[in-house]
Parts: sequence; C-alpha cells; structure tokens
Amino acid sequence: MWKPVLEGTANEDAVRIIKEIAEEIRDPQKPWADTDDASFAGGLSGYALFYAYLEESIPGEGYGETAVGFLEKAIDIMSSQLLFPGLYSGAPGIA
Repeated sequence: MWKPVLEGTANEDAVRIIKEIAEEIRDPQKPWADTDDASFAGGLSGYALFYAYLEESIPGEGYGETAVGFLEKAIDIMSSQLLFPGLYSGAPGIA
C-alpha cells in the first residue's frame, strides 16, 4: 500500500506544485500538447501514466480522463507511424 512520505506544509506544497505541473502539461495551448511523440520516455504514453497515478492519488480532478485522452492519442500515433521496439522510446512502452 502506498504511504505518503511528506506531512503538513511540505505535503501541501508538494501537492500544489504537482497540480501546477499537471495543469501545464494538459494545457492545449502549450507546444507539447500537439506532439506526435507517443513514447513512454518523453511522449504521450508517459503523460498518460503520470495522469493515471494522479487520478489514484488525487481523485476528482479529471486526471483519469486526461490519462485516457493521452493514451488514446498515443495509440492512434502508434497505429499510423513506424515505431522502434525500444521499451522507453518505442511501441512496447505504449503497450
């Protein structure tokens, strides 16, 4: 079972910063919002995993829907581009 490592003000600050990062990543006006990088290492499937974990730890903020959106886009890209077999930068990282 997951247990928080921070308490009190440190925890509140960390959660606030993580939420700010999450809002920046899913902002459709940012340059990375229109990426065609489906990889786990630096692309859409990695974003999907980030938001899936956020949904588990901070439910009710729409992070689950964001995770699904990023994953669906990664799958669409994977089906239309040739991707390498690498775990972090290829098709297996998306699967």
